[in-house]
Amino acid sequence: MKTTNIQLRRIGRTSTASKHPGPACCYCFRGLILAVLALAILVNVGSRPARCQSPAILIDEETAFQRAVQAVAESIVQIETFGGLERVGEELIAEGPTTGTIVDPDGWIISSLFSFRQQPASILVTLPNGKRSAARIAARDMSRELVLLKVEVDEKLPVAKFARQSDIAVGQWTVALGKTYDKQVVSQSVGIVSAIGRAYNKAIQTDAKVSPINYGGPLVDISGRILGILSPISPGTFLEGDSSQLYDSGIGFAIPIEDIVARLPTLQNGRDVHSGKLGIVSTNQNELIGPVRISGCVPGSPAAKAGIQSGDVVVEINGQTIALLAHLKHVLGPIDADTAVELVVDRQGQRVTLQPTLVDSIPVYRRRYLGIRARQTEQGLEITAIEAESPAAKASLASGEVLLSCNGQELKSISDLVSLIAVAELDKPLSLTVLPAAPQIQSPQETKSVAPAIPPAEPRTVEITAVPWPKGLGDQLPPIDSMIEESLQTEIVEVVLGDFPNKSFAIIPPLSDARQLGLLVVFPEPGEVDRTKTQNYWADFCRDYGWIVAVIGSGDPRTWSREDVELAGRVIGRLDKQYKLDKRRTVVAGLGSGGRIAMGAALMEIQRVSAALAIGTEFSRFGWPRNNAPMQSIDFLFVGDAKQLTPVADRLNDMGYSAETSPATNLDLTKWETFPSQNIRSWLEGLGRL
Repeated sequence: MKTTNIQLRRIGRTSTASKHPGPACCYCFRGLILAVLALAILVNVGSRPARCQSPAILIDEETAFQRAVQAVAESIVQIETFGGLERVGEELIAEGPTTGTIVDPDGWIISSLFSFRQQPASILVTLPNGKRSAARIAARDMSRELVLLKVEVDEKLPVAKFARQSDIAVGQWTVALGKTYDKQVVSQSVGIVSAIGRAYNKAIQTDAKVSPINYGGPLVDISGRILGILSPISPGTFLEGDSSQLYDSGIGFAIPIEDIVARLPTLQNGRDVHSGKLGIVSTNQNELIGPVRISGCVPGSPAAKAGIQSGDVVVEINGQTIALLAHLKHVLGPIDADTAVELVVDRQGQRVTLQPTLVDSIPVYRRRYLGIRARQTEQGLEITAIEAESPAAKASLASGEVLLSCNGQELKSISDLVSLIAVAELDKPLSLTVLPAAPQIQSPQETKSVAPAIPPAEPRTVEITAVPWPKGLGDQLPPIDSMIEESLQTEIVEVVLGDFPNKSFAIIPPLSDARQLGLLVVFPEPGEVDRTKTQNYWADFCRDYGWIVAVIGSGDPRTWSREDVELAGRVIGRLDKQYKLDKRRTVVAGLGSGGRIAMGAALMEIQRVSAALAIGTEFSRFGWPRNNAPMQSIDFLFVGDAKQLTPVADRLNDMGYSAETSPATNLDLTKWETFPSQNIRSWLEGLGRL
């Protein structure tokens, strides 16, 4: 039976590696193989004597593993840190010893950045001879989550053999090593290489157990060569997620040693290494959809400085064909900051070659603002209102005028102008082609004469410079939509959520072909929601300004669950098929504990949601998004205890988002009338400004 178990283990892992499934799939697939082979064994037992693999083969296999470990053990060290911070931002700091790997005989040791975020006051390394020596941080590789330490030594330190990256193959045996438990004894975990080029081409993936126990230690092959250094690397600047999510997913990563050695001179000279960023915004965020069409560039980014334009299609980077967004991320992933790339775009059928130099950080992006309210017409975008003291007001734009084009691009929809404003430079004006408003013609009865023929109005050019999105909630709501008769009322409809038990409903305003509807998706506190009181509170606002308010009930009357986060997307999808929704006014809101669900839902639906609202919600521990970006911006409003919520809003504002607070001291989350209605409604409708 011992022989059979080893055979099953190897077959299961090799098969899993070829398809790169998730953890759940791995277990199911391995379980299926185990079941099939176990059944075959039972059948064979009854028909003929069991034939076991020779014990000598098992001994040889074990001997090979131990020889591999022995070949590299002397180059693995235990590292202890003392003092420093207890947390960095919202991230808890690792405590206790960690592992390092000697990469240069003159005292250069590589380790995972995981244990060095706290800026330790002192670092001690236990060398192969048992001596504890002080070490200093020479530099950090922020892209690969590594740190280089320097120890002063009197004699050369042992360095293991390094494997070439071209020799690494999926399915080969690996051993993950560490010295966290003991200064002399090496911890070991056996597995295989389950994938290469992971984390956007920066890491080797293994199914050997990888955790803080062996972070900073080597991943070695059966010959005792170092393949890479174990690290909880995140996928990269392109993908949401952090190291804890990756660790919990049941897979481990190692940075190829060849990539580390290539950057050693930079790190040894005391220069940190950062991931290179380009600063483009793709029209479609689905990685498996092509081509990669650019909707714009982050102002001040390498992409903007290199002259990449809205509408360009990326076709090649450094000689590699780019057909999907995944290809672009895979090519850019391992490239460091301060590196120039050759980028080829298709611009209206012409291939244009550009050479941006990647940088380590993109300027914090803040949403742009002109101060215009507009609606789509057959001619273009008709201005319905101008905000006081706005760039539009200073440019002498007026209600009734029609915007025909911006920077030479015809404006066929509101989204056309939104995408151009989103990437506008703050020191470079937009050029608008504007058709004057049609004159008001008096009737012959009023003038007592025949009105003369009026020649067609000639368009004019207006230069207007965008500014960052204004702070504040707005003083008042815009004029009520005059196209809706006051006698028309809202109605309540059921919203079916498929196999979810959550009962949901929506308040629907009177419909008009001339207006898009805003959508507010609400996660209330768990329990029953009074539909009549909800409708009474929202009816006037929904009717006058064209809003749908959809309320999602909790499946469990006592609490919300993580699975409920996806319900917002279902509601948005269903209502979007039935009504003309305005993405700029699509908001996810939550009351009390529902506020945390709402925030998660808004971040999950960032392509379809423009804002998130939380009322009476506590946010002391919550994972916020990375810095703001054009066409992926979310506005925030927090209602409740100003003392507790202001630091939350300030942090988001520092990241480039627009985050406001509205103090409310007498909130009763079961009574809509206790909410600061004017502030909430002004903020909601203000989202529709351009």
